[in-house]
Amino acid sequence: MEHSEKQIVFVDTDEVKHVYNVEIVFPFTSKRKRMGIVVSKNGQRDYTLYIKGADSAIKEKLGLTEAEKLEHEADLLSAQGYRTLALAMRKVSREEYSAWSERYSQAQCSLQRRDEKMEDVASQLEGKSMIFLGVTAVEDRLRPNVKSSILLMREAGINVWMLTGDKLETAKTISISTGLLSPFDQIWMFYHTKSAEDFNKKCVEYLSSYNKHYNYFMIIDGESMNQAILTEEANSNFMSLASKAASVCCCRCAPHQKSEITMILKKRAKRILAIGDGGNDVGMIQASDVGIGIEGKEGKQAALASDISVQDFQDLIKLLLFHGRMTYVTVSKMAIFVIHRGLIISTIQFIFILIFFFIDIPIFNGFLIFGYSTIYTNLPVIAITMDEDLDFETLKKYPVLYKELQQGRLLSPKVFFIILMKAIFQGSMILLLTIILFEESINSIVMITFTSLIVTEMINTVSVVSKWTWTLFLCVLSSALIYWLSIVFLEAY
Repeated sequence: MEHSEKQIVFVDTDEVKHVYNVEIVFPFTSKRKRMGIVVSKNGQRDYTLYIKGADSAIKEKLGLTEAEKLEHEADLLSAQGYRTLALAMRKVSREEYSAWSERYSQAQCSLQRRDEKMEDVASQLEGKSMIFLGVTAVEDRLRPNVKSSILLMREAGINVWMLTGDKLETAKTISISTGLLSPFDQIWMFYHTKSAEDFNKKCVEYLSSYNKHYNYFMIIDGESMNQAILTEEANSNFMSLASKAASVCCCRCAPHQKSEITMILKKRAKRILAIGDGGNDVGMIQASDVGIGIEGKEGKQAALASDISVQDFQDLIKLLLFHGRMTYVTVSKMAIFVIHRGLIISTIQFIFILIFFFIDIPIFNGFLIFGYSTIYTNLPVIAITMDEDLDFETLKKYPVLYKELQQGRLLSPKVFFIILMKAIFQGSMILLLTIILFEESINSIVMITFTSLIVTEMINTVSVVSKWTWTLFLCVLSSALIYWLSIVFLEAY
């Protein structure tokens, strides 16, 4: 078989050569959910229109009998987990095509609403009585360890939603194979909901029968999703119900619906992480707080539009449970260290001013303050950033350790109050004990106070890290050496 932009040539089983001229191609759009091509065979007067797309879009172009046949075949294949596309054709006479071609050319030259007019004219050529050709089925093979990865996410307290354009039966089969739906889950189903009123009634019915001792799986199609976002009441009921479900599956979602659902969740949830591997997921990825693109056979559109790119779905476990957790823990420790470092030196300065009758003199000169915030405390910062309290295998074995971080206990008003009290106590003790025990001169007070301040920060750092003890020991020695050289330099000059 040979083909180009203008011609398709193939040889059948009887060794007969067939040549078709490509007259026009209708590209796939998320609104039409189908694509088409008009061809003419050499030696024949009539044209032939072929279309391929979602069964819901093709069904509208068929007669009643063939539409039922299409629906039956598509449901049968979808129940086995296959992704389906329907095919149909129509013969077009030369006169009809000539008249239609003029209207299509006018639509192409239109300066306003060009795309809409072109789609309308293309739909006129398809008509309502096309011939059903058949249904194609493609097995949607999951990537390695998808089920185990999703189960680990759920154990870690991450709510998982699946947004797909597949049929209801295909979506349910994939939900089972990925672990989103278990045989013991109760199912909340919204399918072909025609109005927001019907949607609200069903939501109220499900909410009234909710039992916290059961796990619920919610599945909703694109038509019902339109009703869920139609009014504020329906939106509120939908989110109230969805928040009680263990997992949610949105099937028959168009690309723009995926991004709309993501925006709704951003307004009502804490953080949204969107994961996709195809061009249909680009809008969803860009609308989320953090977008992750998976490089695969469907191209790199999602990976290029995302914040983070990974090779496989199972890489998310290490990205979230290990790197995500360690980043949050490290940032929390670093914030505590920086806050305490600033508060303790401020406390020392404040107590010094009070003791010496509000004298307008800093206890430490500019060089010491500069060295305190850069030279003498830089190695503890490195030790905190390189510390790992748990390895990946432990976190993978106990994903509930990630769930504890969602409670925000590492950085909270209570933690800040403890840091404040700790800094005030330590700063006061450092200065007061230095003045009581060493009354010789102001230089001795400055040297001893500053030395105690550096040692205190080292001890605080040791108390928050789990590893790198020997590294911190070297930090203490290095800082002491740098401090001694600084004092020698100051005394010499």
